[in-house]
Order: sequence, then C-alpha cells, then structure tokens
Amino acid sequence: MELKNFMGYRRRLLKTTLVFLRIFLNFRKELALTRRLGYRATQQKMAAAHTKRAKELYDIAVESGGVFIKLCQFFSSRRDIFPEPYITILSPLQDQVPPVDFAELEPVLQKTFGDYQSVFRVVDPAPLASASLGQTHRAELNDGSQVVIKILKPDVQQTIDIDFAILFHVFKLLSHFKAVREKVDLLELLDEFVKVTGDELNFLREIHVLKKLKKGLAKFDFLYIPKVHEELCSRDIIVMEYCSGDKISDITKWQQRSNDPIVLAQRLVEIYMAQFLELDWIHFDPHPGNILVTSNNNFVLLDFGMSGQISAQTRKGIRRGLRAIVRKDYMELVDSFDELGFIRKNYNRYKLLPLLEYFFNEVYTTVRLEREALQSVDLSPVVDEMVELLYRQPVVLPVEWAYLGRAIGTLSGIVATLNPNFRIADAFEPYLKQIVSMSAGEIFEESTSYAKNYGMRLINLPLRLSNVVEKVEQGNLRFKIELDEIDDRITELKSLFLTTTFTICAILCFGAGFTLYSIDQPDPAYLFGAIGLASMLFGLVMRRKRQKEYIRTELLGIPEE
Repeated sequence: MELKNFMGYRRRLLKTTLVFLRIFLNFRKELALTRRLGYRATQQKMAAAHTKRAKELYDIAVESGGVFIKLCQFFSSRRDIFPEPYITILSPLQDQVPPVDFAELEPVLQKTFGDYQSVFRVVDPAPLASASLGQTHRAELNDGSQVVIKILKPDVQQTIDIDFAILFHVFKLLSHFKAVREKVDLLELLDEFVKVTGDELNFLREIHVLKKLKKGLAKFDFLYIPKVHEELCSRDIIVMEYCSGDKISDITKWQQRSNDPIVLAQRLVEIYMAQFLELDWIHFDPHPGNILVTSNNNFVLLDFGMSGQISAQTRKGIRRGLRAIVRKDYMELVDSFDELGFIRKNYNRYKLLPLLEYFFNEVYTTVRLEREALQSVDLSPVVDEMVELLYRQPVVLPVEWAYLGRAIGTLSGIVATLNPNFRIADAFEPYLKQIVSMSAGEIFEESTSYAKNYGMRLINLPLRLSNVVEKVEQGNLRFKIELDEIDDRITELKSLFLTTTFTICAILCFGAGFTLYSIDQPDPAYLFGAIGLASMLFGLVMRRKRQKEYIRTELLGIPEE
C-alpha cells in the first residue's frame, strides 16, 4: 500500500472508530437509563445525544461517499437497532447523493468499449440521476436508439475493500462489549451489509432481476419495464432503452395526459401485491424517481439494483403468518415469526403472545378495515409501540424484511397522496381468499410436520424423564426460583381468577335472564341481563388491563408507577 493511501486509511479508520465508539457509549448509557426510567423517558432524555451522533455519521458518509453512504442507507432501514434520530437523519441519503463529473466515469466506458464513441453517437454529460454506487446518463446509439447508461462509479471499486476492512475492524472492536452483544451481533450485521452491497455492485445481477420481474409482471398490460441491450452490458455498465415519463410525484405534469390518480393508486398496489404473493423477486426501491407515469394510466418501473429474492420456505412462512393474522391465531403467528427468523435464538418466543394479541387488537380497532380510508387512519400510536417493541425486544429484522418494510412505507405514502380515500380493505379483498385458503398439498405437508414434531417429542420424552429421575436419585436436581417471579405469577393468578369469575357470572346471569324471559318474567330478566352485561364488560376490562401491565413491565421494561 502506498504511503499516501496508508495514511488516508489510518485517518479514515481513526475517524470512523471514534464516531462508532461515541455511538456505542450513547447506547450503553441508554441501556442503563432504560432499566431505571423505562424506554420512552430514556428516548426523550437521549434524543439530543442520538441526534448529534447521527449527524456525525451522516457527515462521514457524505465525505467518504460510496460504501459509507450505502452503510447509512442500510442503517436507516434498521428500526430494530437504531432509535428514531438515526432513522430521520440518515434517511435523506436514500435520494440525496451528489453526482460525480462525467470525466471521472469515462475510464469505465473506455475499459468496457475501448473507443466508446464508436458505440454511442452521443452521451449527455449531465446525469439523469446519481446514487451511492452508480450514476445514469442519457445517450444515443449509432443506430439512433435512445438509451440510458448506468455506470458504476470508479471510486467505489477503488475504496470498497478499504472501507469494508475499516468497518470490520471497528465492528470487531465494539463486539467485545457486552452492551453491544446484548443489542446486536455487529459482525453478522456487517455480513448482511456486505452481501447486499456486493449484490448491488454486480450489474449483471440487476439485469437478471429485471428480466425475471419483466416476465413475472407481463400480465399487467399497464406496466412497462425497459428493454436491456445485453450485448453492451458488463458488471460495471448497464445499457437499457430510454423511457420517457414523469415521476409519479409530479401529479400536475402527468394529469394532463389522460391519467387518473385513483386508477394509478389501485394499479400500483396490484403490481406490488403480485410481487409479494406470487413472484420470487421483489423491487425494494419504489421511490418516485423509479416510477414513471406515461399516459392512459400506464407505468414504467426503473432501477432493480435494490431487489430481494423470496425463497419457497419464506413464502410459505409469509402465507402462514398472514393466515394467522386473518384468523387471529396468535400462537400460529408466533411460530411463523420464528420460522421467518424474526425472533432471536434461544428466546422463549411464546412470551410474545400477549404482546402480539394486544398489538393486533389495537390495529383492528384503529384501522377498522371495512370502512376506513388509508389517509384517515392514524396508526402512529400503534406504530410507536411497535417500534418500541422492535427496539427493546429480542425481535430481529432480516435484511430483506428491513428493506421490504421501507418499501411498504414508501408505497403507502404514494398511494395515500394519489387517492386519499383509498380503502385498505379494497386492496386486500381480492387476495384474501388466496391468503387464507390452503391447497391439499399444503394441508398434508403441515399435518405431516405437526405429526413429525409431536412424534419426536414422544420419542424423546422417556429419555428426558430418565434424566430427571437420575438427577433426583443422585441429589443433583436443582430448582431456580426467583421471588419476583413468584410475586408476578401470584398477581397474574389473582387477575386471572377475577376475570374468570366475572365471565362465569356473566354466563350464569345471561342464562338466568333468558330463562326468566321465556317464562314471561321480563323485569327480573332485564335485571339479570344488565348484571351479566356489566360482568362481561368488567371481565374484558380486567383482561385488557392485565395484558397492558404485562407488556409495560415484562416486555417493555417500564417501571411500575
């Protein structure tokens, strides 16, 4: 390594280490405060410190470019790890990437084509768009075809190994701290980031994804995906046809060409529902610059670098989870979350049952799917609690799901802008039967799986019992009993007893009221009915209160008042 490059490497390593060390110290302080004050009070107290560190990270990304911009984009999608100030400050890096001068890109064209002017009659030096890894320019082939060239920035190739080495050393250093290990596996996070970045660096992969989605979405005659000139493409360059159109956010422009925003909103949802439920690939980057509106309610979809593949096993887990949500089967939902990799290893996932039940009941109550428009729904209180859950609990967002969550958020904003009266139920109704229903093969496979698991438990039961008996005979059996846990269980049993008592009372009163009414005794019948209704409501209130207290104290760590 040349002396100049070595000194530059040392400076970047030192600067990056200091910033991440400050971030770590903030996180360690936050962890200690959370145990004493609870999550929300701590977030308010730490907001200024988190904001300062997030700005320092943003400045490093803008100064270094390339991989560091990509890293901050990656961090801005990880609400399960980073608090809100980081998400807010780092998110603009998704779109606000400064362009490089065309003269810096010419060597990439010369490396691929030699005299690139023998292939392109003209190349516009002004960029159409600039991203963290690549930049696009409009051009014209010698046969007159209008094309767009996507060129990998040369500085990315020159610095990527150095940047990854810096991040590896910094993350490995921080991984030695217990406070970090309890929160996140930094080296595993870096592996995810390296994989995602490596995929985006290979433009041949993007071409492969484009062709897959072009074929999979061909049934939508209102959607167009540009043609690629594969004979002119390489790992560093993509040449595709130029498609005219206006950004979907430029409503005043495209409304003049027979476009209806209500129809566009519905069609956009159809495109992404098809990807989510039917295809192997999903386009994760639906920001307005990648969705063009032409005329007669037609779309052009661009930029497939940020895309992800869904395996058959993952799709099965998705369908299982959606069925559980529709049926309100929260035990099944917890199992599907575990199957999809959302729950950290060695954690008792069934502890999350009351929280999931509470959360989805809040969503059902807030959204009222059958009659609410998307824009009129205020899910912010529920989302705040969900973010709190993600940040505090052993819930993991695999990288594909982090990007998917961001894509859904972007789409929701676009759809709500196009059609403020868009109803959520209308979007899901055509797919509801497909989600809930199971084929004969799926039923057989699921039944076989349950039988296999149950059979294995039965087979292992004698051995486990034998181990327990052997420990008893040797005097080695020990029970670990926490007094606080006993108190919690006693409190829970008291609450459960009261709830059960009032529920039984309600049933008996309703039965007595019905009997009295049937023998023509309306007055006492109404009295028993009123008592039964009051008992039922009180039992529901007690159950709800028990759920909320459990969530506050056990799962969110909020001290009792």
